[in-house]
Amino acid sequence: MIVLHLPLRGGLIAALIALTVNSAATAQDSAFGGFVRQPLDGPAHNCITPREHDHVRDLLAAYEAAHGPLSAPEPSSSSLLYPFWPQAGYVYGDLFSGLFVDQDPSSGFRDYSCRDFTYNTHAGIDCGLRSFAEQMIGVPVFAVLEGTVVATQDGFDDMNVSGKNNDANFVIIDHGKGRLGYYWHLKKNSVIVTPGQPVVAGQQIGLTASSGYSFGPHLHFESRDLPDYTVFDPFAGDCRPGDSGWADQEPLNLDTYFVDFAFTYEDLFQHDPLPYEQPRTGQIATSDGFIYFWMIFANLPPGSTWRNVFIRPDGTTAYDSGDVEFGWNYFIRQSGLFFYWWIPDMHTITGRWRVQVYFNGALMTDAPIEVVVERDPQFNRPPEPISLRFDPPAPTDADAIFCRLDTDLVLDDLDYDVVRYEYTWRIDGNEVRRVTSAGHADAIPRGLAPAGSVVECLVTPSDGRTTGTSATISAVVGDAGSNCSGEEKLKARCREKRGAYLLKAKISGGAPGATLTFRLDERPETDNAQNVNNRGKAVAKFNGLTAGEHAVEVLECGLRKNVTCE
Repeated sequence: MIVLHLPLRGGLIAALIALTVNSAATAQDSAFGGFVRQPLDGPAHNCITPREHDHVRDLLAAYEAAHGPLSAPEPSSSSLLYPFWPQAGYVYGDLFSGLFVDQDPSSGFRDYSCRDFTYNTHAGIDCGLRSFAEQMIGVPVFAVLEGTVVATQDGFDDMNVSGKNNDANFVIIDHGKGRLGYYWHLKKNSVIVTPGQPVVAGQQIGLTASSGYSFGPHLHFESRDLPDYTVFDPFAGDCRPGDSGWADQEPLNLDTYFVDFAFTYEDLFQHDPLPYEQPRTGQIATSDGFIYFWMIFANLPPGSTWRNVFIRPDGTTAYDSGDVEFGWNYFIRQSGLFFYWWIPDMHTITGRWRVQVYFNGALMTDAPIEVVVERDPQFNRPPEPISLRFDPPAPTDADAIFCRLDTDLVLDDLDYDVVRYEYTWRIDGNEVRRVTSAGHADAIPRGLAPAGSVVECLVTPSDGRTTGTSATISAVVGDAGSNCSGEEKLKARCREKRGAYLLKAKISGGAPGATLTFRLDERPETDNAQNVNNRGKAVAKFNGLTAGEHAVEVLECGLRKNVTCE
């Protein structure tokens, strides 16, 4: 075996591999190929440039002159817990959260988990799409909480791949209590809100793209606290101690998996690399040259190995590369990669072949491909069936309601087409939203579906030529004010914080999706509404308390707990 690593244009790295077949093949056959890595991360950079920050300050000053002051910080900000990631899709599914807030005040960098998934001074969270193909279909961005739009910008190019000092399309929302949310890199002409407009959680504000200082389509979501525009990182961990800013923090995913994959007969050496749309096919002709298959993978440890196995239509093995080292001695958070192979039997034996790809001995995909004498331009199969679920599972009138679909990231379409989904929402039979998106989820705003109404989500997948089987789900919307399971247990504790005390109240055993109101010392002005997460838990925090005894209540459930701060 000979492996040569060669640099190519655009940062690509090729490994040319000469391999002979194992004993499963006939003696006169031979196979050869190689792989090329397509790095997806650009150089260290900040998504919002100093010039743009100055421009934002000017826009906010103009807003205050026209509409009055921005919200003021308050001692208690627990009601600002973020209930969901504000993009249409699944984090660590069709979306990938690759970069976080830098917690290192020096010239070094580390994220909330003490890893290097960030850049120096990076102030937000980056969550990307798989390619520009999904961007062109559309992936909505939602307001994460209610608030007021205080600045917008739109009309700038949105397929940037080289950073530079480009202008971004964005929305900034004042979420109350001195918290600003920055939604950055949006699609050109997609911003559908204006300064001064109130918004609610789950309301669409734009589409994901790559405008501004960007190297690929993603949402940069940044939180800043007034009056000093202090960066707030909602993720809690070893290098960001304290309580999480999420109602239900997504665990960090370090598993190795494929984010996307496809076959092609086109020469990928001559094709623009990711994040540009890549060629895809469900058929390979016996007269084609190399067979190519490309992928986006996540979380590859140093010293990793790969293995490709080609299986004939009769189930026998035509070629098995065995385990081969990549030759990389560093952790790769996410990257593109393509293999190219000459497999002699694929030029003579027609039918459904399978290609198995292993990383570190684990099967990443078992992908079918049709080998034919001549490709049929009309050949096409519809997307695979999907299933749906609501998030939260038991929605109430106080929730932004998500309709999430379950499908395979690789085998969602056996021709490897990019699938788009038409989401149709109805409340009591009346259509309230219809959108076509590449995202694996969609949402309707908080409060749109009243208590007692029937909310329905109908989703139809399509590859752009053929529609697949539709799926539907419905539920009766609960009343957040009375949705108490009767199994709730209330705990409370107090600890010193900055010369005062922080009281933390926690409900367990609650009904997922319910909204419960916490009240301190029988004072209505302290009311703090929290959603019960999928594990039946809800948490409220009260800051700036004095020493002594305090009482916390959960109004809907008639629960009360006394706690002494000392």
